[in-house]
Amino acid sequence: MNKRSAPLFFLLALVGLAGPLASAENSLRVGVQAGIGQWEEDVRARAVAASASLQTDAAATVGVVGQYLMRAGADDNQQGYFIGFEISAASQRVSEKKTIDVAVLGASIPVAVTGDLNWNADLLWLAGYDFGRFSAFLAGGASYLGGDFSATGGGIAGSDSATHLGWKAGPGMEIELGKSSSLLVRANYGVYQSKTYSADAAGFNVGIEVEPKVFDVRVAWVYNFDSKDIFGQLR
Repeated sequence: MNKRSAPLFFLLALVGLAGPLASAENSLRVGVQAGIGQWEEDVRARAVAASASLQTDAAATVGVVGQYLMRAGADDNQQGYFIGFEISAASQRVSEKKTIDVAVLGASIPVAVTGDLNWNADLLWLAGYDFGRFSAFLAGGASYLGGDFSATGGGIAGSDSATHLGWKAGPGMEIELGKSSSLLVRANYGVYQSKTYSADAAGFNVGIEVEPKVFDVRVAWVYNFDSKDIFGQLR
Protein backbone atom coordinates (compact mmCIF):
# COMPACT_ATOMS: atom_id res chain seq x y z
CA MET A 1 0.00 0.00 0.00
CA ASN A 2 1.42 3.41 -0.92
CA LYS A 3 0.60 6.73 0.69
CA ARG A 4 -1.72 7.73 -2.18
CA SER A 5 -3.94 4.64 -1.89
CA ALA A 6 -3.99 4.38 1.90
CA PRO A 7 -6.72 7.01 2.62
CA LEU A 8 -9.12 5.58 0.01
CA PHE A 9 -8.53 1.99 1.10
CA PHE A 10 -9.22 2.69 4.75
CA LEU A 11 -12.37 4.74 4.09
CA LEU A 12 -13.75 1.99 1.84
CA ALA A 13 -12.98 -0.52 4.58
CA LEU A 14 -14.93 1.58 7.07
CA VAL A 15 -18.02 1.69 4.84
CA GLY A 16 -17.76 -2.06 4.22
CA LEU A 17 -17.62 -2.82 7.94
CA ALA A 18 -20.36 -0.34 8.87
CA GLY A 19 -23.01 -1.62 6.47
CA PRO A 20 -23.91 -4.88 8.27
CA LEU A 21 -24.05 -3.03 11.64
CA ALA A 22 -26.39 -0.21 10.57
CA SER A 23 -29.26 0.66 12.92
CA ALA A 24 -31.18 3.74 14.00
CA GLU A 25 -28.96 4.22 17.07
CA ASN A 26 -25.70 4.11 15.14
CA SER A 27 -23.92 6.79 13.17
CA LEU A 28 -21.29 6.94 10.45
CA ARG A 29 -18.97 9.96 10.47
CA VAL A 30 -16.42 10.95 7.84
CA GLY A 31 -14.14 13.97 7.87
CA VAL A 32 -10.67 15.48 7.73
CA GLN A 33 -7.96 15.74 10.34
CA ALA A 34 -4.77 17.67 11.00
CA GLY A 35 -2.23 17.44 13.76
CA ILE A 36 1.26 17.99 15.02
CA GLY A 37 3.54 15.36 16.50
CA GLN A 38 6.96 14.56 17.92
CA TRP A 39 8.55 11.54 16.26
CA GLU A 40 11.54 9.61 17.53
CA GLU A 41 13.44 6.74 15.91
CA ASP A 42 15.69 4.58 18.07
CA VAL A 43 18.55 3.32 15.89
CA ARG A 44 20.89 0.49 16.92
CA ALA A 45 23.61 -1.36 15.05
CA ARG A 46 23.16 -5.01 15.98
CA ALA A 47 26.14 -7.09 17.15
CA VAL A 48 28.33 -3.97 17.27
CA ALA A 49 28.61 -1.11 19.75
CA ALA A 50 26.52 1.62 18.17
CA SER A 51 23.20 3.32 18.95
CA ALA A 52 21.48 6.65 18.44
CA SER A 53 18.11 8.32 18.68
CA LEU A 54 16.74 10.37 15.78
CA GLN A 55 14.42 12.91 17.37
CA THR A 56 12.68 15.26 14.98
CA ASP A 57 11.20 18.69 15.47
CA ALA A 58 7.42 18.91 15.73
CA ALA A 59 5.97 17.85 12.35
CA ALA A 60 2.50 18.41 10.90
CA THR A 61 0.15 15.74 9.56
CA VAL A 62 -2.98 15.99 7.43
CA GLY A 63 -5.41 13.29 6.41
CA VAL A 64 -8.87 11.73 6.49
CA VAL A 65 -10.82 9.99 9.24
CA GLY A 66 -13.94 7.85 9.46
CA GLN A 67 -15.81 6.54 12.51
CA TYR A 68 -18.69 4.19 13.16
CA LEU A 69 -20.29 4.64 16.61
CA MET A 70 -22.86 2.45 18.35
CA ARG A 71 -24.81 3.86 21.29
CA ALA A 72 -25.44 1.72 24.36
CA GLY A 73 -28.19 2.71 26.80
CA ALA A 74 -28.71 6.29 25.58
CA ASP A 75 -31.47 8.18 27.43
CA ASP A 76 -34.00 10.67 26.05
CA ASN A 77 -31.33 13.39 26.08
CA GLN A 78 -29.02 11.20 23.97
CA GLN A 79 -26.66 10.83 26.89
CA GLY A 80 -25.01 7.51 27.57
CA TYR A 81 -22.17 5.18 26.70
CA PHE A 82 -20.97 4.51 23.17
CA ILE A 83 -18.49 2.21 21.50
CA GLY A 84 -17.21 2.09 17.95
CA PHE A 85 -14.18 2.06 15.72
CA GLU A 86 -12.17 4.54 13.71
CA ILE A 87 -10.18 4.20 10.51
CA SER A 88 -7.86 7.04 9.52
CA ALA A 89 -4.89 7.81 7.31
CA ALA A 90 -2.51 10.76 7.37
CA SER A 91 0.32 12.08 5.22
CA GLN A 92 3.41 13.66 6.75
CA ARG A 93 6.93 14.74 5.87
CA VAL A 94 9.29 13.81 8.71
CA SER A 95 13.03 13.51 8.09
CA GLU A 96 16.00 13.35 10.46
CA LYS A 97 19.68 12.55 9.99
CA LYS A 98 22.33 11.59 12.54
CA THR A 99 25.80 10.02 12.56
CA ILE A 100 26.56 6.94 14.65
CA ASP A 101 29.91 5.23 15.17
CA VAL A 102 29.88 1.57 14.13
CA ALA A 103 32.70 -0.59 15.50
CA VAL A 104 34.04 -3.12 12.96
CA LEU A 105 37.16 -5.19 13.82
CA GLY A 106 38.15 -2.68 16.48
CA ALA A 107 37.85 0.28 14.13
CA SER A 108 35.19 2.98 14.59
CA ILE A 109 33.36 3.82 11.35
CA PRO A 110 31.10 6.92 11.24
CA VAL A 111 27.82 6.09 9.51
CA ALA A 112 25.18 8.68 8.59
CA VAL A 113 21.67 7.30 9.15
CA THR A 114 18.57 9.04 7.78
CA GLY A 115 14.97 8.27 8.66
CA ASP A 116 12.01 9.53 6.61
CA LEU A 117 8.41 8.96 7.72
CA ASN A 118 5.81 9.60 5.02
CA TRP A 119 2.39 8.25 6.09
CA ASN A 120 0.55 6.31 8.73
CA ALA A 121 -2.83 4.58 8.97
CA ASP A 122 -4.75 3.59 12.11
CA LEU A 123 -7.54 1.18 13.02
CA LEU A 124 -8.69 2.12 16.54
CA TRP A 125 -11.47 1.01 18.85
CA LEU A 126 -13.36 3.75 20.70
CA ALA A 127 -15.25 3.75 24.02
CA GLY A 128 -16.65 6.77 25.82
CA TYR A 129 -19.56 8.63 27.36
CA ASP A 130 -21.80 11.19 25.68
CA PHE A 131 -22.83 14.04 28.01
CA GLY A 132 -24.94 15.74 25.33
CA ARG A 133 -23.04 18.32 23.31
CA PHE A 134 -19.78 17.10 24.83
CA SER A 135 -18.27 13.61 24.81
CA ALA A 136 -15.12 12.05 26.27
CA PHE A 137 -13.55 8.85 24.99
CA LEU A 138 -10.52 6.58 24.92
CA ALA A 139 -9.13 5.11 21.70
CA GLY A 140 -6.60 2.39 21.06
CA GLY A 141 -5.61 -0.14 18.45
CA ALA A 142 -3.33 -0.94 15.54
CA SER A 143 -1.26 1.55 13.57
CA TYR A 144 0.78 1.17 10.40
CA LEU A 145 3.67 3.46 9.47
CA GLY A 146 5.46 3.88 6.14
CA GLY A 147 8.65 5.68 5.19
CA ASP A 148 12.27 5.22 4.14
CA PHE A 149 15.59 4.58 5.86
CA SER A 150 19.18 4.82 4.63
CA ALA A 151 22.69 4.40 6.04
CA THR A 152 25.84 5.62 4.28
CA GLY A 153 29.53 6.08 5.10
CA GLY A 154 32.61 4.02 5.88
CA GLY A 155 31.89 1.40 3.24
CA ILE A 156 28.23 1.11 4.28
CA ALA A 157 25.60 1.93 1.69
CA GLY A 158 22.09 0.66 2.31
CA SER A 159 18.54 1.94 1.93
CA ASP A 160 15.07 0.51 2.02
CA SER A 161 11.40 1.43 2.31
CA ALA A 162 10.31 1.15 5.91
CA THR A 163 6.95 -0.21 7.04
CA HIS A 164 6.33 -0.70 10.76
CA LEU A 165 3.30 -2.24 12.46
CA GLY A 166 2.55 -0.97 15.95
CA TRP A 167 -0.06 0.20 18.42
CA LYS A 168 -1.46 3.61 19.32
CA ALA A 169 -3.64 4.77 22.22
CA GLY A 170 -4.84 7.94 23.90
CA PRO A 171 -7.74 10.04 25.25
CA GLY A 172 -9.96 12.43 23.33
CA MET A 173 -12.95 14.74 23.51
CA GLU A 174 -15.70 15.77 21.10
CA ILE A 175 -17.80 18.91 20.84
CA GLU A 176 -20.93 19.03 18.71
CA LEU A 177 -20.89 21.99 16.31
CA GLY A 178 -24.46 21.42 15.18
CA LYS A 179 -26.82 18.64 14.23
CA SER A 180 -24.56 17.22 11.55
CA SER A 181 -20.94 17.95 12.47
CA SER A 182 -18.53 17.61 15.38
CA LEU A 183 -15.02 18.68 16.36
CA LEU A 184 -12.70 16.07 17.88
CA VAL A 185 -9.46 16.73 19.77
CA ARG A 186 -7.24 13.87 20.89
CA ALA A 187 -3.74 12.95 22.03
CA ASN A 188 -1.98 9.74 20.90
CA TYR A 189 1.07 7.80 21.94
CA GLY A 190 2.33 5.09 19.60
CA VAL A 191 5.16 2.55 19.52
CA TYR A 192 6.06 0.60 16.39
CA GLN A 193 7.91 -2.66 15.89
CA SER A 194 11.56 -2.47 15.07
CA LYS A 195 12.90 -3.35 11.63
CA THR A 196 16.45 -4.39 10.81
CA TYR A 197 18.22 -3.23 7.67
CA SER A 198 21.27 -5.12 6.45
CA ALA A 199 24.29 -3.28 5.07
CA ASP A 200 27.86 -4.26 4.16
CA ALA A 201 30.74 -2.62 6.04
CA ALA A 202 34.27 -3.50 4.90
CA GLY A 203 33.08 -6.94 3.80
CA PHE A 204 31.09 -7.61 6.99
CA ASN A 205 27.32 -7.60 7.31
CA VAL A 206 26.01 -5.03 9.78
CA GLY A 207 22.38 -5.04 10.87
CA ILE A 208 20.92 -1.61 11.69
CA GLU A 209 17.70 -1.75 13.73
CA VAL A 210 15.13 1.07 13.68
CA GLU A 211 12.22 1.46 16.14
CA PRO A 212 9.89 4.49 15.70
CA LYS A 213 7.79 6.13 18.45
CA VAL A 214 5.37 9.07 18.33
CA PHE A 215 3.41 11.45 20.52
CA ASP A 216 0.96 13.63 18.63
CA VAL A 217 -2.15 15.79 19.03
CA ARG A 218 -4.81 15.77 16.31
CA VAL A 219 -7.91 17.80 15.56
CA ALA A 220 -10.63 16.40 13.30
CA TRP A 221 -13.85 17.75 11.80
CA VAL A 222 -16.38 15.02 11.02
CA TYR A 223 -19.78 15.05 9.30
CA ASN A 224 -22.37 12.85 10.98
CA PHE A 225 -24.53 10.60 8.80
CA ASP A 226 -27.57 8.67 9.95
CA SER A 227 -26.50 5.14 9.03
CA LYS A 228 -30.04 4.01 8.11
CA ASP A 229 -30.16 6.74 5.44
CA ILE A 230 -27.16 5.07 3.77
CA PHE A 231 -27.66 1.38 4.40
CA GLY A 232 -31.41 1.25 5.05
CA GLN A 233 -33.26 0.08 8.13
CA LEU A 234 -32.38 -3.42 9.25
CA ARG A 235 -35.29 -5.86 9.37
